[in-house]
Amino acid sequence: MQTTHADPGAIADAYRHCEEVAGRNVPNLYLAARFFDQSEIFNAFCAAYASMRKIDDYVDGLENREKLTPEDKERAAAEIQRWLDEVKAAFSLKPSDDPIWIALADTFSRFDLPVDPWEDLAQAMAMDIEMPYFKDWRTLQKYMRGASVAPAVVFMHLVLTTEDDDEFICQRSYDEVVEATEDLAIFCYWTHILRDAAKDLDIGEEGLVYFPLSELNQFGLAPDDLRRMKETKTATFAFKSMAEHLYRRARQHEQKGRQYLANIYPVTTDGGAFALAYLIDIYSATLAKVEAVDFDIFAEDGELSVDEKREVLAKTAEKMGIELSSATRIFEAVIKTA
Repeated sequence: MQTTHADPGAIADAYRHCEEVAGRNVPNLYLAARFFDQSEIFNAFCAAYASMRKIDDYVDGLENREKLTPEDKERAAAEIQRWLDEVKAAFSLKPSDDPIWIALADTFSRFDLPVDPWEDLAQAMAMDIEMPYFKDWRTLQKYMRGASVAPAVVFMHLVLTTEDDDEFICQRSYDEVVEATEDLAIFCYWTHILRDAAKDLDIGEEGLVYFPLSELNQFGLAPDDLRRMKETKTATFAFKSMAEHLYRRARQHEQKGRQYLANIYPVTTDGGAFALAYLIDIYSATLAKVEAVDFDIFAEDGELSVDEKREVLAKTAEKMGIELSSATRIFEAVIKTA
């Protein structure tokens, strides 16, 4: 097993920095990852997720993406390429001095993670700067493969990872991991799109719209209609109809993705199984909340509250046969540091 030449103290500090980045605002993926049995697997998640957030935060921070000049796009594309070059340097165990890359290199040296998810994410970020809107479902699906499936694949890879003679090996091939992840990741991303439609319109001058133009057009809508609904805090009948249509699509992906779980749970640890189950249940409950407010996400916040996430935790623990008190201790520790 190859190792990096970084000082053990520097590596430990690097992982702590990655956890701070990965845990910022306590995203669902981070919350679920806290239930991994082994600290090494949790650290690997933090390094991978922090490295992905690094470029995602950069692209999200670009103001008025639909008004980017060719020069702006060229600079952004160069930044994405620099980020990917840093990933590949870490993969080659030759990281720069940035703590994220030090931790990622250590993770690559100990886990059989491929670089493919990072390459997929780079392609999605490139799409972000090239197109202000997604033309149709197929284009959005291609984007999701990087923006959503890539981090989810790393998460699933770690769920399926066990330690063997001081090495961490995934129990399924990469192609099998992707196959088991794709529908669940799309389900989660659709939930994000529905839940955060109003919040996304606050980003930049014009806001971000993730609904494909073909879907909007099918229901007689355009991006400007969404902006008016944001201003009036009221969803129209047309929007609710579209949202219900997309809700059903999300549930179809959830149902298809859950069919893989019977083959995943037996080959992972209790913590890995619980982390995955809780993550899916959080998104399922979030989608149910969006439905419960009659898809009027401009008037009602679809985000689960801390108490609602506690309720989901209890249900997942009962379903998975996990002691609730131990799961609650982990949950409360995460919330306390948020």
